[in-house]
Amino acid sequence: MHAVGLFLLSPIANANPVNETFRNDDRCDDVGDENLIEELGGPNDLIIPLPSTQFPRDELITWRAVRTKRTTYNIPPDTNLNPDEGIGDWRISITNLTTRHWTDLFFVADSTFSVGNADGEVTTCFPDCDAFKIDRDGINPDLMENGVKNILETRLDNIFSPGETWDFLVTNFFLINPIGPQPSFNSLGVNTTLNPSSTASILAKPLELNYLVDPFLSWSLTHFNATTGELAIGGRNATFIDGEPTELPIINSVIDAEGNFTDDPLLGALLDYSGIFLEGENNDGTFSFTDGSFFALNPSNSSDILFSADIVDVLANPNKSMFSAKLENFIPGSISPSDSPLLAELISAGIAETWLDPDIIEATTLGDEPFIQTGTTQAPFLQDVVPFVVPEPSSIIGILTIGGLGLTTLRKERQ
Repeated sequence: MHAVGLFLLSPIANANPVNETFRNDDRCDDVGDENLIEELGGPNDLIIPLPSTQFPRDELITWRAVRTKRTTYNIPPDTNLNPDEGIGDWRISITNLTTRHWTDLFFVADSTFSVGNADGEVTTCFPDCDAFKIDRDGINPDLMENGVKNILETRLDNIFSPGETWDFLVTNFFLINPIGPQPSFNSLGVNTTLNPSSTASILAKPLELNYLVDPFLSWSLTHFNATTGELAIGGRNATFIDGEPTELPIINSVIDAEGNFTDDPLLGALLDYSGIFLEGENNDGTFSFTDGSFFALNPSNSSDILFSADIVDVLANPNKSMFSAKLENFIPGSISPSDSPLLAELISAGIAETWLDPDIIEATTLGDEPFIQTGTTQAPFLQDVVPFVVPEPSSIIGILTIGGLGLTTLRKERQ
């Protein structure tokens, strides 16, 4: 089972910068030389409960590594291995648990390891450490197709945003022989050869963006009724009877503009999504849904509406495995914006982004056609709702939104 909802113990409060130099060579892609100033790392999310971590909260990720037969680059001829054997080849998943965006991510092996799809070396190690840029570009597109989760279609590629998960490939990760340890990112410091629990590092640059941060988070299951065309969203343990959830999602967490968990009167509120119906397929292969209604309800009295909003621009993109929507027209009910900083932020922003579970696309697919059969997602999805301010046209680089950080793995719960 995937580790979710489990506390990370004792993360360090402040950043721990590094100063490492990547030098390009002629092995794979010409990505240029880079000076990399921060290291990302944390616990393996397959370990339950999640262990304590040396990494500060603003550099924290969870990760997992599984063997694969997929590679991204032709194996050099002096390697007596077939690239399809899956020996020394790994699929790595990393999830951003910070409130920061990152760019120029590099995988850096400890100096005792070699990497088959290296773009160059980090020369500040001794000896030099094989490394590659994690991206979709060139002959070494190690960032997997459809390997980025929880992003908006309008945002730029190669930005590791809060709450995102990246899946990428490491080819021929060898120590002395191919049956060696997995890539792992458990300890602070690059080239920690004396620490057998950590064999590699993720280096990156922080990217400063001007946008609003103040999401709330909830776990949900999604159901689609093929007979009526209605989309329903229930709580993490919900079942669906005649398309209606037996349990509603709740607001599990609220994060303030500084990225800290905060108390708010809306914590624990029930979330009622209704009136969302399939409209049909668009020319670009996406699927549109009708506008619907959103209600935050008092958990002690579900007839008491705390606030309401409209759900608009509901769009599923099977090609990119993304499902997004917006909330707008926030109307206070029995709770006042003066009492709830979150509601005040939502009303001030006027609009918020949210993501729905893209797994409902696969769950309702018959043949090659999504939303043909009735289906329900099988694993709880951590859904975030994020108020935002659209920047001036001269500064728009894509509407970037933030996912949740914090004490959960922010990932799907899988059996």
